[in-house]
Amino acid sequence: MALIHRKDARHKAVVEWSRRAGPVRIVTTDEVLTEVLAFCSSDEGLRGDAAKIVRGILAGQAVRAMPHFEQEGFNALFR
Repeated sequence: MALIHRKDARHKAVVEWSRRAGPVRIVTTDEVLTEVLAFCSSDEGLRGDAAKIVRGILAGQAVRAMPHFEQEGFNALFR
C-alpha cells in the first residue's frame, strides 16, 4: 500500500527500496490483490493507480499472483 499511496508515511522509503532491490520475484495471492483494490476503491485517485498496478502485476513476470486455493494445497484446473 505504501508503494501505491503517495501520501503514506513510508512511500518514499518503499520507492527507494524498490529501486535498490533490483530485479526480484515476488509471490502473492489473488486475495491480496483483491484487498489492495478494495482498500483503494473509496479514493478516486488511488483507485486508478491501484487498478493500473494490479493489471501490470497480472500481465508481467516480476510478481506471481497465485489463486488463493493453490496456496491452500488445491490444484487449479483452469487458467
